[in-house]
Amino acid sequence: MQQLDLYTVLSSEWDNVSDQLMIDQYTRQSIESKNRGDPKKCIREIIETWLRDEKSLKSNFACTWNGICSLLKAIQLSSASEYLEAALLADVSSFNNNLSEKGMF
Repeated sequence: MQQLDLYTVLSSEWDNVSDQLMIDQYTRQSIESKNRGDPKKCIREIIETWLRDEKSLKSNFACTWNGICSLLKAIQLSSASEYLEAALLADVSSFNNNLSEKGMF
């Protein structure tokens, strides 16, 4: 399975992501100015803002991997969402297998 760089996938949609996460216009402009419009840096800071301020934002997306998958679907990046879901499932399966091998599960 090819590795997915979530920030690269989201960087072209960073403004749309910030809309979906309910990040206010002032914060978005500040982020864009601070990062000189670099989309990869902007999306990193948008995600950091979301993680830090989840409770104060009125976003429909929880700060969980499922929330990120839902966000990806909402901005028409279903293939990235499917990839992330498959990668997470594979990681969980691998973790469970490891526990089973050690007699812990």
